[in-house]
Amino acid sequence: MGACDNARVKTCRTHAVMREFMLHRSLCDHFIGSLDTMSESDDPSTFRHLFIQNCTNINILRLAKKKLRARSLTIFGSGGGAAVSCIAECELLQALDLKECNDFDDNRVKGIMKDNLSRLKYLSLGSATTKLPKAIEKLHCLHTLELSKTNVVALPIEVIRLPHLVHLFGKVKLRKKRSIHAVQVIDDIISNKESIAEKSKLQTLSGFVIDKDSIIPQLMVHMKRLRKVKVWCDSTGEGTTDWMKLKKAIENFVKSEMDTAVGERSLSLYLGDGLERFPELGDNIKVELNGFVSSLKLQGKLNQLPNFDTSLNGITKLCLSSTNLEGHHYSDLGKLLCLKYLKLVENYLGGFVIKIGTFPSLEFLCLLMPSFLYAVPEIQEGALPKLVSLQLLCKHLHGLAGINIKNHTKLQEVALDSAVSMETINTWENEAQKHPKRPKVLFFKRVGTSKIKYTATERPKTPESTGAGDSMEIDK
Repeated sequence: MGACDNARVKTCRTHAVMREFMLHRSLCDHFIGSLDTMSESDDPSTFRHLFIQNCTNINILRLAKKKLRARSLTIFGSGGGAAVSCIAECELLQALDLKECNDFDDNRVKGIMKDNLSRLKYLSLGSATTKLPKAIEKLHCLHTLELSKTNVVALPIEVIRLPHLVHLFGKVKLRKKRSIHAVQVIDDIISNKESIAEKSKLQTLSGFVIDKDSIIPQLMVHMKRLRKVKVWCDSTGEGTTDWMKLKKAIENFVKSEMDTAVGERSLSLYLGDGLERFPELGDNIKVELNGFVSSLKLQGKLNQLPNFDTSLNGITKLCLSSTNLEGHHYSDLGKLLCLKYLKLVENYLGGFVIKIGTFPSLEFLCLLMPSFLYAVPEIQEGALPKLVSLQLLCKHLHGLAGINIKNHTKLQEVALDSAVSMETINTWENEAQKHPKRPKVLFFKRVGTSKIKYTATERPKTPESTGAGDSMEIDK
């Protein structure tokens, strides 16, 4: 089982027996079928969802001269030219998952755009893809475009113009190209403000890299249905990024809720060293974030925290990472009366005091401290009366670190890094047994090497059973 940032279950793994039963029922009902495991008597044309591991010409022979009814197709491993042929056989295809297909390159992506995929609503591509063709504009019904696994750097403007696109995932740039045609198209889009406001259905932009040539801030200003925005500020290139346009786009995003009924809004800003080279951005964030946003993530060096005044006190989820702020800055967060989830990814939290009466609604507190010289916040007796989950993810954690869980009468779980010493594990388990609620002691292990990401694991038997990494980046 894996948990996401709001402490709810994100993924799970069923028992082996239940998994086999589910697969059996899916096959019997012709819901899911695998060409690799189908018997000769099975007809692949009757299945609604097909998945293939290592698509080959042998697989395609089984599909020859059959009108496939599959609405969804997933291909793992290698696909080659056989995958393109397989896609062409699925005339009713609505979902195409190539995220784990490791050789579906740019030419093959361009090839499937020529096929009849007019009904396609979901498309995900894998690591072999480095660019998208302009022909993607033919996918008029596309609802979700997943590029997180790809190496696509820049998007063609045709993606933004897709009439039914709602969710766009990846880490891409949208630049104003130098060609006369591209410049004219982009200028027409930006100048036609009413058309963008009325026609754009985008709710998720997660996310875009903003640099000196980016035009996405100019487009965001007119996108009234956005609910989730993730932005990386690239301050490493030459030239000056127009932070005023980015500021205006952010202001428009957080204020739009006042005029619409879209619902919860999530804003993620990855600032890098932007505030050191361009401190005016920090001033804009501090002063101008006036509006409504329910979830806010900030990663990068900050001069000080944003000004969480009455216009932003509706935040329920806050994540701060690598801000290099001093502990007393975090104490100011206590005036966020609606805050339920707080996640801090910092090397040192010394000086952070959680006082009685602050954080009255906080239920989940997650502290990730990669440094050996860690320091946990001081929690006064009687503070955090609604705390349900406490996550102390630091492999160097020693003992209780000054935290008395008996003061938190509603506590249901404590999560530790699975790399902590057995002495620390035993100490926390003993303390949990003495608690009236007897909260569960859970364990999470570090996965991957490029960012701080944890997944649930079993209780370690020895300290060497984890193998946690040392790199640092906040979990997405």
